[in-house]
Amino acid sequence: MTVEGVQKLFKVTMSTQEPFISKALGGNDTAAYQQFYSRKRKQYWTCTQKDMTTLTGVVKKAATANATALGVTLTALLQGFAAQWTDTKKAQVLQKGKLSTGRVTRKNTRTMLEKDLCTALFMVGINAPGEMKKCKSLVNLSLLHNHTHHKHIKKSGSLKIYEEVIRVNKTFSAKDKIKVINTSTNAVLKVYLLKNKEEEPILFAKIKPQKSMIKLASKLGSLEGTLLVIKNMSLENMASYVLDYIE
Repeated sequence: MTVEGVQKLFKVTMSTQEPFISKALGGNDTAAYQQFYSRKRKQYWTCTQKDMTTLTGVVKKAATANATALGVTLTALLQGFAAQWTDTKKAQVLQKGKLSTGRVTRKNTRTMLEKDLCTALFMVGINAPGEMKKCKSLVNLSLLHNHTHHKHIKKSGSLKIYEEVIRVNKTFSAKDKIKVINTSTNAVLKVYLLKNKEEEPILFAKIKPQKSMIKLASKLGSLEGTLLVIKNMSLENMASYVLDYIE
């Protein structure tokens, strides 16, 4: 598990266990509860890696001070984050110089974290059995999602005099960016999105010879259009281009 993974698990745990900590300590207004949540859950959701050493230390100290009220299982879970964070940070440093040692440390840390995550989820289920909506409201699952890596596609081609070609047929989102390089020496290119071949473009971009453009797909036409068209505007010269977009 990486330091990012420990950070995510810590955030999830401090959110999911907050109702049970509150109940065990007599409510949100008690001094014991304030030892954990002086700024409510926000201090955990917004914590950075720079904050982790301090926050895991605060949680360990508060859990130790209130061990009797919290019970053995919850106390151990909360106390464990300080050591887990320290061990994982050390593993990160060791990985840079001693990869083999780092792998062993990460494996051990991952095993501990997986056990603690199972314990955290078990605590949620046992305290709210059958209450699916309540259980879901206690866990921000998006924190555990991996980032999706998209593939860049590059295409190149040439155009006859005043020729237009459909180079892509796909649905673009408002955030998709399209890059076109005009590698021609004497021809201007026109780039746009269309719903069908008969439609006339309303939005488009013109690219001068030896120039390039990077545009949001929404700036080249309606996002309902799936046909990305490149047109040679010259009546005398052939044209060439390079197209770059995300699949």
